[in-house]
Amino acid sequence: MSKNFRKKKIPLLLLAVSAILLAAAVAAVNYTVDPAGVFTTGEEQRAVEILLSGQSAANLDNYNERFVKRQLAGSIGPVDTLALGSSRAALITREMAGGGSFFNLSVAGAMLQEAVGLYGLYYESYGPPQRVLLVVDPWFLSEDYQSGRFRQSVGDGFYSYASSRMGMEELDGSDYQVSALYSSPDGAGFFELELQDMEQVLSVSYFQQSLKELFDGESRKVHPTSLQQGEVGILRSDGSYSYPASYVEVDEQTVAARGRDTGLIGLGSYDLESGRMLPMLLSFLDSLLEDGVQVELLLMPINPATYESSVQQGVPMQAIEQALGEAAAERGVQLTGSFDPAALGAGYGDFYDAYHPRPEFVRGLLEEAGIC
Repeated sequence: MSKNFRKKKIPLLLLAVSAILLAAAVAAVNYTVDPAGVFTTGEEQRAVEILLSGQSAANLDNYNERFVKRQLAGSIGPVDTLALGSSRAALITREMAGGGSFFNLSVAGAMLQEAVGLYGLYYESYGPPQRVLLVVDPWFLSEDYQSGRFRQSVGDGFYSYASSRMGMEELDGSDYQVSALYSSPDGAGFFELELQDMEQVLSVSYFQQSLKELFDGESRKVHPTSLQQGEVGILRSDGSYSYPASYVEVDEQTVAARGRDTGLIGLGSYDLESGRMLPMLLSFLDSLLEDGVQVELLLMPINPATYESSVQQGVPMQAIEQALGEAAAERGVQLTGSFDPAALGAGYGDFYDAYHPRPEFVRGLLEEAGIC
């Protein structure tokens, strides 16, 4: 071996070792700090315990809500009314739902299967509630929309309910195994992480979040609160969610910019004639009605700029509304609201970002439906 070759080989070896050490450092910090509860769920379990004690949990701006809602679905006890859907549905409070026993099992970015899965987990423990408020988002009917963690978090609830109550016996239970992170209150060990989680453990952007929290050590400490809204995210005792005041209290110009700049949800394939998603939604609806559940279907408006962009990008908003309207009429189910802000007279002042109307607008929509 020549001296020149050895000289070239040593820097390459040092570079490889340095890269490995850097990756190990990133992984160690991301896994240990874990600002969003991707790998460890200690603060999320604390939130579960707070809600089960009848209190609200504060300091939940960035957390693993699928873990929290999964744990709560089988622990909250039987309630009269459940709210299901995405973070848009998570705006609905007990008071908006007319009072009584109520819980909101919605999670951000939910796909239809997650709404069914969380309902299935509740159903396994308590059977059907008296009423379900189902907030349908357009992406519920997208043939290829994926929220990212459906199978790992509530896949078993979906499989159990869909195969037994929705006529989907062809499902293979082995495809819906929940990961250790979600099935155990203690979360997952490093060597139990799945491929998707391993990618996150090496993420540079997540490393930046981890460093920020590392030098702001109290930022993810969840604690009980009597506030309904504050400077941090609050998961209320009824399962509804309140965004930080600094995020909500913005002017119309900011809302319009958020509507233009936010990435669109649900772009992709829609097949309302022969696809699988509309029949899945109707099967879920029929199963609820067969159990004597009073179903309220709700459509919430979308920021005007976001709505226009979504339509331009091919999301068939009007066709989805028509299909849902026909299905609801055939079943004697009330359908209230619209995705189209113009149809409801909603402007930028009625939103605080691309997809979330203000609570007072949501309350008015529920009043129109006779719910509150």
